[in-house]
Amino acid sequence: LRLSLALWLAASLHAFPSILNCSRELEAGGANIMGQMPILAAELQVSVQRGNGQELAQGAEYYKDEILYVSHPAQMKQLRASGGARFANGETCTHESKYAYLNMSLATGTVSVWAGSASMYGAVAVTPKLKLV
Repeated sequence: LRLSLALWLAASLHAFPSILNCSRELEAGGANIMGQMPILAAELQVSVQRGNGQELAQGAEYYKDEILYVSHPAQMKQLRASGGARFANGETCTHESKYAYLNMSLATGTVSVWAGSASMYGAVAVTPKLKLV
């Protein structure tokens, strides 16, 4: 019984997007999280802003040495970035609760920014990817 409980607890620790390892897939239609396939939540969006508060839209241009601010309204979430961009923790993902700094100095080509969030029940909801060029 203890072993079963320990295994269940260990599996649960990898379930919520807010504590999902950065190396784990976080894609709508991808690998199961919390025992369910993540779903696309088109109504949810990540917000990406420049330091001056300018909101970046799909296809916006980023500058090599700028720091962007990324946010998403959900409490239990994980923010992700690709294309060489790194959050303040040096990783391609972060669990910041309000907003996160995204360092573009190592970015090359198209950068995608997205998030996964969850409530207590149901599938993890993954935002559409915001692509910056």
